Order: sequence, then C-alpha cells, then structure tokens
Amino acid sequence: LDRNLDGILDSWCKEVQVPEAVGKPVGASLKQALGAGCGSVHVLNDSVAAMLGAEDVQVGVILGTGVNVCYLERCRNIPKIPTGLKADTMIISTEIGEFDGIPQSTFERQVIESSDAPGSAWGEKQCAGGYLGDVICAAWRAAAREGILPESFGNIRCGLAEISRFLSGERVEEIPENEQAAQLAQLLVARAAKIAAILCAGPIIRAGQKGQRLRVAIEGSQFWKMTGFRGYFCQELDALLMPYERSYEVVRTENACLIGAARAAFAKQM
Repeated sequence: LDRNLDGILDSWCKEVQVPEAVGKPVGASLKQALGAGCGSVHVLNDSVAAMLGAEDVQVGVILGTGVNVCYLERCRNIPKIPTGLKADTMIISTEIGEFDGIPQSTFERQVIESSDAPGSAWGEKQCAGGYLGDVICAAWRAAAREGILPESFGNIRCGLAEISRFLSGERVEEIPENEQAAQLAQLLVARAAKIAAILCAGPIIRAGQKGQRLRVAIEGSQFWKMTGFRGYFCQELDALLMPYERSYEVVRTENACLIGAARAAFAKQM
C-alpha cells in the first residue's frame, strides 16, 4: 500500500501545457525544486481541499474554471480498504467532470473538439467556467452567420468575466449591446448551471440519507461571481434532490481551499 500521499501526473487538463511534468510524481518533483528546506508534501484534489477548509460539511464542490465534487463515503461500503486503515468515513473525489452521458449541443461539441484533449472531461467542458465563455461566443458567431445577431458578433471572442458583466447590464467594450445576444447567453448559462447541478446531485444523494439536510462547501468564481449561474444551479439542484428527500445548505468559507490544504499538510498518516 502506497502511503506517501504523493501522486503521479497522468495528464493535464483545462488546457494547461507543461508536457515535461507528465508521468512524474507531483510531491517529489516539488520537493526537488524547493530543495532541502521542503518537508513532506501531501497531494490532494481541490474539491477535497474545499471540503477540509469548511466546518462540518459532507460534500465539497468546485465550480470555477473546472468542476469536481467530493463527498463522505462510509468505509464499510469500500471493501478494498485494508481493515487496519478503516475509519468510519472516507472522502471520495469523484472527478465527475469526466462524465460523458449528457447530450452535447452544437456549440459545446465545437469547444470540446477544439480543446487539447477532446476525448476527455466532456461534462466539465459542457458547464465549467474555463469553457463556458467559448461556448457562448460560438453561439453568438453562429447566430450572426444566420442573421439573428448583427454582423458585429460574427468574429466575437471574449472571456466569461466580460460576458458576466454584459449580462449584469454593464456596458462592455468587447460586446455590442444587444438584447437577443443577452437572451441567448442567459439560456446557455442556464444550461451550464443545469448540467453542473446534474453532476453534483449524485454525490449529494449518496452522501446523505432521507430527510437529512447536508452542508455543501462550494468554491469557485463561476458559482459565486457569474451573473445568473448560482440561481439557475440551485433551482435545478433543488428539483433533482426533492424526489430523494434531500436538502442542503451552501457553506462559503473564505480561503477554504487554502485552509483545507494546510489541514491536509499537517494531517497524520493512517
């Protein structure tokens, strides 16, 4: 059993390109780069860090550049854990962004096919902040070609931060003022939020029991800053959880990922 809490980088995601790091141990490489003054390194997922950084939560969610969910699983449900290491619960990082079961729109397909790894992380690329701006711009350009939007949208390329400001009613230099463009963007934000809620619902249902109100730690600029996204997300998640008699409250902790990473760094190995 490998208990050094390190990890081998299998591949990059979110369009990061550092090919020389692939196949190498993350922690050991960091220690080598920092020199003799570096102590032990514990590698953990960002959703796990968000969960560890909050108090009394059962689910950790990242909704920012990417998307992921972790949750507390009962160790009795994980037979492969050696008996001597079993506690009552264990944090499971689902890597739910890899889910590929949601039908793709034309514009999502375009963004996926133009990404560095078009064969992976389809769920994430359909809803996460690192890709949603490109999806909306692709739809705007298509609408301009069809004569639905003005020609000024024919070559538009801008980021999600600018689109968020545009949807809030702010004048944005990169985006011409147009009500139809705003409506189209809102529809795509709502779709992304619905997909994100679908990805999050399963782990939340798994983590809880009937009638239980779960505390869910959510980190990420898309959830907290993207105009309209949070409302659409919560509305859809409420509907998905209702048949399973689950409810939740969102927990926001300042610097949750940083606090969670620090807690993991000082955690004792089992």
